[in-house]
This record gives sequence, C-alpha cells and structure tokens, in this order.
Amino acid sequence: ERNYTGGDLYIRHGATGDQRADVDNDEDMKVEFGPGSAVVFAGGLFHKVSPVKTGTRISLTTWIEGPTWK
Repeated sequence: ERNYTGGDLYIRHGATGDQRADVDNDEDMKVEFGPGSAVVFAGGLFHKVSPVKTGTRISLTTWIEGPTWK
C-alpha cells in the first residue's frame, strides 16, 4: 500500500537525445508499480515524476553499466 499521493513515474518511449522532455503527461506512459518494486529502463529514455502531494515517496536510484546498445 502506498503511503503517499502523487509521485507518479512517467516514461516517454522513443524520446532520447535532443528531443523535448517538457511535454504533457498525456503523451507519456504512466508506470504502475507497488511498494518494493523495481522499475528498470534504459537511461537514455526521458522520464519524470509528478510532484508528491501528501506523504513521503522513497526511491533508490542506481546505474548499471554495460556494453553500448547498437
């Protein structure tokens, strides 16, 4: 059970590099996940989190380095 409201994660599929990241949420994919979940995606994808309205949202961010995708 989430103990906060807001804090939704959105990922823009296909937007990398110089493309705009400041677009409305209706063009982004909202990622649904529960407490204790891991969300893994390519670091080159634009992503954002909506503001937390109530409560506290805790996250852990890490990077994994590997061979370049071709």
